[in-house]
Amino acid sequence: MKLSALVVFIFALLILIGGVIGFNQAHSVPSLIAGTASGVLLIICGFGILKRSVLAYTFAMIVIFALTLFSCIVLQLH
Repeated sequence: MKLSALVVFIFALLILIGGVIGFNQAHSVPSLIAGTASGVLLIICGFGILKRSVLAYTFAMIVIFALTLFSCIVLQLH
């Protein structure tokens, strides 16, 4: 397994778990939806990376960048 695909799979799992934890602790449906959607997109990208798809690499980086940017903005507001 390629290291980059493994990293994307691990990140997707962490995002999925974070969405479930956010829902369980704060009953936040948006957290569950965002975590699930982002996690599933990253899992799909991980399989694409295994098949050497340049589009999958690009899309995974866009999703990860968007999640990082969103997290930074939310942390800055609190």
